[in-house]
Amino acid sequence: QWELWIQQVKQRAADARIWTMIDPEREYPPEFIPKPKIPRYADVSEGATRLSDLSREEKDDFRSLQESYRVEDTEWVRETNALQSIHQYIRERVSIENQSIISTSTNPYDTLRLLKSRLYPSDESSKFEAKRQWHMLPLLNARNQEWEKICQYMVDHIPPCKGLKSS
Repeated sequence: QWELWIQQVKQRAADARIWTMIDPEREYPPEFIPKPKIPRYADVSEGATRLSDLSREEKDDFRSLQESYRVEDTEWVRETNALQSIHQYIRERVSIENQSIISTSTNPYDTLRLLKSRLYPSDESSKFEAKRQWHMLPLLNARNQEWEKICQYMVDHIPPCKGLKSS
């Protein structure tokens, strides 16, 4: 279920242009855009406290700072809202049993890493499960539906079998 579920999260995050920030395959946590600082008159002229304290050239510089701030703030708001939205989306789609895993997580990247560590089978556990089910096959000879379930599990979860048709 992890792979199907994470694909849905990935699509939603990609649409919001934040998947690269929350991808649980990332080795290191993302660097989120810091909230931009509102420009002050003193940023263009030391000691200035009002617009009239600025020369014409400094006023132009201040207006440029204001415009840059508006652009940066718009992007910060977009990113922050998208991250909050995807985090809520993820939390709402986690079973009650797994809520305790993510209870202390404060961002979607950490939440996905925690869930992945718990829900995504490692290669070792996948191999173990495949061997276990393979050895059960002779016992299930008469139960065709069980045979099909095991074959489908192997096709879905074992890397060398992925993409094969179980027929």
